[in-house]
Amino acid sequence: MSSDDGDMENQAELEEKTRLINQVLELQHTLEDLSARVDAVKEENLKLKSENQVLGQYIENLMSASSVFQTTDTKSKRNRNAPTGFHMMTFRRRTWIGISASLCEDKTF
Repeated sequence: MSSDDGDMENQAELEEKTRLINQVLELQHTLEDLSARVDAVKEENLKLKSENQVLGQYIENLMSASSVFQTTDTKSKRNRNAPTGFHMMTFRRRTWIGISASLCEDKTF
């Protein structure tokens, strides 16, 4: 083995180490970027959950204030087809799901 062969091997090893170091640094930057993105998404998620709670409470208040969603106290006046009890909860849930879906469709991402 001549010294030129040894120098070429050392040069090849040095180039490989440099390539690997650059790759590791690039992956570290990618990881930092992804970590920052995860943090931003978590923060946005918390914000949206809070907004959903406010909207849900607002809708509940509107529904409770509206006579359309109120049941009558006397059984004689009660319409058999009027939503009451469990049916009322199901109606509210479906209404909320419908409203939520329409809000999500309007949102641009």
